[in-house]
Amino acid sequence: MTIKELANKCHADAKSLGWYDDGKTKSDLETLMMVVTEVSEAVDEIRKPDAKVRYIKNGKPEGYGVEIADTIIRLLDYCSYKDINIESIILEKLKYNLTRGYRHGDKKF
Repeated sequence: MTIKELANKCHADAKSLGWYDDGKTKSDLETLMMVVTEVSEAVDEIRKPDAKVRYIKNGKPEGYGVEIADTIIRLLDYCSYKDINIESIILEKLKYNLTRGYRHGDKKF
């Protein structure tokens, strides 16, 4: 499956679950803040003393890897909804990044 196909699946799944019903769509800013929320949930998971990438709790996948997956799912859903060819953009950006030099000018983070 390509990234574009995965993005389209994420969006189709979100639509089928009612996230795009009339009056249910969020603004671009709200949508991107939901991505930040998923990253925050990953941080909360990774800070636990017994942090695990993935585990099952009451039949539901949990862990920081799962929250990272949720982040990607939200981003891919958004890209499909906005008709952003994220696969092409990622490949273009990866190619550009190789021209930036060691640590993009020896940045610390």
